[in-house]
Amino acid sequence: MYDTFGDKHTLFLKALARYDQFANDLFQKASDSETTLLGKLRAIFHSAAFQNRTSPKGCLMVNSATELAVIDPEVGAILQRMFTRNQRKFSTLLGQAQLHGELSANLDPDALASYLNNAFTGIRVMTKVSTSDQELDQIIAMTLAAIRS
Repeated sequence: MYDTFGDKHTLFLKALARYDQFANDLFQKASDSETTLLGKLRAIFHSAAFQNRTSPKGCLMVNSATELAVIDPEVGAILQRMFTRNQRKFSTLLGQAQLHGELSANLDPDALASYLNNAFTGIRVMTKVSTSDQELDQIIAMTLAAIRS
């Protein structure tokens, strides 16, 4: 395997890039499956919380951020771009919702996107430790309730 990829680090970087594409596609597919802001957000959070039951729980991006970002600058830079992209996607959804009157114009879409990105990361962590789908549903409901207020 190392004959193909060179070394363990290069192999990991390629796996992270492949996971990034998978996660990005999953986010986009979930967002595209709904028409309203709350529907889009619910679908995005559900796609993270309730992945295919045969897939490993959690998220390679989150795991890598907590374990490697501070000790491997190359991985840290890649993860920063990944997290920033997700935050921009949330900000874009929120901005569009403001234009369509679904979200108050008084709210800062960038600040709210930061909150959502943090909650999105948190739900992916919770999938590793929660044994209750009801608990995950409640977390998602509370996150979406914050958007409505």
